[in-house]
Amino acid sequence: MAKGKMYVEKRKHERHEKEYDITYKLITKDMEKTHPIVKGKTQDLSMGGARVEGELVGKQNDIIRIELRVDNEPNPVTILAEIKWIQDGNGKGQFGLSFLALKDDEKITIEQILAGE
Repeated sequence: MAKGKMYVEKRKHERHEKEYDITYKLITKDMEKTHPIVKGKTQDLSMGGARVEGELVGKQNDIIRIELRVDNEPNPVTILAEIKWIQDGNGKGQFGLSFLALKDDEKITIEQILAGE
């Protein structure tokens, strides 16, 4: 029998390799403190979350607001998400997001993206 770790997929939604430009900003309880808006790219996307490559702005369990730009849409899709994991590469890296809530129109737009429209 082969030795090694078993990996069990725990995601509820299938990930699709989709690269989109996004902007994002750390959201904190302290409304007095402002955080910069930074740019990044999705590396994969699902109805439940995304993997992002870009500047690291928080830590695991922090909340960020992302704006996803879609070519055929006049307004970006705006989503609140929780940072689930981080791979640091000296301030830049990758991080995984779990979407906290999607409005109906945002859900439809992401469904269209995932369907290849």
